This record gives sequence, C-alpha cells and structure tokens, in this order.
Amino acid sequence: MKESEIKLLFDAGALRVCIIVPAAFGGGFNAVFARKGEIKPSISLETRPRKSGDEIEVRRFKTIDSACSLVKRQVGFKSFIVES
Repeated sequence: MKESEIKLLFDAGALRVCIIVPAAFGGGFNAVFARKGEIKPSISLETRPRKSGDEIEVRRFKTIDSACSLVKRQVGFKSFIVES
C-alpha cells in the first residue's frame, strides 16, 4: 500500500499497530501494519515506481532508524514494535 494510503488509514483510526521486521531476503527492514480486528499484519509499505513499466515492491529500509523515522514522522505512529 502507498505511504499516503497508510497515512489515511492511520488518520481514520483503522490501524492497530506497526511492526518493523527484518526483510525476508537480504539485509534491511520492512514496515508492516495491522488493521484493527486483525491479529497478523496484512499491510506493507510499497515502493514508488520510477518508470511506468516498473513493478511495485515492498519497501526495504537499510536501517531500523530509517524505518522508524518514516513510521513516526510520515505516518504518525508514536509507538511501534521493532523485531530484530
């Protein structure tokens, strides 16, 4: 889901929690979000396509600090979970 769509869900009170998790393949971290009423996170932050033919992928952050900064400043979460 796009960053702006996640921000809208947060502002509407539809998100329960954000979890910063290690990326499945390779280094880095992903930010995943759970809606209210869900147990497992089902929403992940997507990359912006640079060209019209580019595929949308799950956004991977190089450091925990960069992921936490985006979740706090851009989305609006004051607290979140970091798994390492």
